[in-house]
Amino acid sequence: MRLKTKQHANENFFTTLLFLMISLGLLSQDLIVTENNDSIKCNINQEGFEQIAFTYASNKVVRDSVLPKSKIKSFELGYYHNIASVNTKINKDTVKFTARFYGGISRQTSEVSEYTPDEFKSYVEELKKGYHLGGDIGIFFSENAGIGIHASHFQSSNSMDGVELSIEDVGTFYGTMSDYITIFYLGPQFYIKSEYEHVWFVVSGGLGYTSYKDVAKVDTF
Repeated sequence: MRLKTKQHANENFFTTLLFLMISLGLLSQDLIVTENNDSIKCNINQEGFEQIAFTYASNKVVRDSVLPKSKIKSFELGYYHNIASVNTKINKDTVKFTARFYGGISRQTSEVSEYTPDEFKSYVEELKKGYHLGGDIGIFFSENAGIGIHASHFQSSNSMDGVELSIEDVGTFYGTMSDYITIFYLGPQFYIKSEYEHVWFVVSGGLGYTSYKDVAKVDTF
């Protein structure tokens, strides 16, 4: 008889413990904020015209209670469930790739040097106009920060006929002058993104290697 009593007591204990674990898991999905800014994690059972009936767990005991709406500042159904869902989504979306490509007509922003002879200023001005191609590829290793690589290419060319070329102790020649300019950039890129009213803003920048090459020549005749 003693063995049966002890076994029965253990069964009651584990049954009660299991009930509490299930109850605590099912409860505390909703949130009630009182007029004193106290937060109550609970399960709202019924919303009446003047009061709200809810169930909550206190000291591992499941209790039923009622609060008049005049004492409640705000409440939200499924509040903690929504938070868990958002956190899970953020964790899944942590790693994001970004790729951007661009191209078109462009112009160098520097001004023509004041030391450039007047007859060549329009020629140099045209050399500042050309086209560019570029792009970057990156990965966001956190919600708001990422790293990648950026490359860009600028190209322009121009030519002028009837150029006079004088070389000391050699003579004077006439011909066509031409320039072929390429500017290339390659470097790491850093990204910072932020969300405002469901719109994402991305700021990027970096330091890298820039090469400038001008193939200039004069074809004499």
